[in-house]
Amino acid sequence: MKRILMVLAMAGATSGGAAFAQQAPGGAPSGAEATPPEVNPAPAELAPPPAPVEHHAMAGPVWSLQGEGGIQAFSGPMSDFLRAGPAWGADADIAPAHVPLGFELRYQGASNQLFGSGNFWTGPREARVVQNGGDAMLKASLASNARSMLEPYVAGGIGFAHYSLQEPVAGFQSDGLGEVPVSAGINYRPRLPNGVVSSFTVGLRGDYKWLFSDQFAPTNIQTDYGVFVKQGGDTYRGQITMGGTF
Repeated sequence: MKRILMVLAMAGATSGGAAFAQQAPGGAPSGAEATPPEVNPAPAELAPPPAPVEHHAMAGPVWSLQGEGGIQAFSGPMSDFLRAGPAWGADADIAPAHVPLGFELRYQGASNQLFGSGNFWTGPREARVVQNGGDAMLKASLASNARSMLEPYVAGGIGFAHYSLQEPVAGFQSDGLGEVPVSAGINYRPRLPNGVVSSFTVGLRGDYKWLFSDQFAPTNIQTDYGVFVKQGGDTYRGQITMGGTF
């Protein structure tokens, strides 16, 4: 009987060892595949946002068109005979985007009434001196570039004007003459809600023009105080400008 019990005990110990040998460390069966540990991927690096594009970052030339409206008057002795009157005009200019010097072509017109004949609104048309002419000018911008919000500038050049009357009045007659114009002004371009500088411009401009080869004004004029000897005269004007760049 003891022999039988010893045999059974040895058999149980043998089967338990075999079963234990079939278990993998950690309690997993040796035949099962091990699961790899989870690895969290590193977050991807975000690309930096693109730099904002400035409206004036251009390599090509900048074109500008503007209309003008204001008042013109005469200096010197002619201011005693010609009233200040309405002035109008238009200009077109081109300038490199990053160079402060440009070229301008300009049309100019004005109407001045002779003193003693009423004003522009009430005076007779035959007593009105009407000017039409044009200038070619070099224009120097004092701004950092041609599309800045504020652009002060100066200009100078050469021009021609024709002064016309329906018929000679008080010694004045139709004639063409030369001009040497100089200008100074400032343009303003508003900034849009998205931060871009607008192409719309509004500004102020002043001009002075030396006249030469002037034959439309009389040399001598009889007045109540005697003979008035002409000493010459020039024109000046102040205007509001409005237009755009492209």
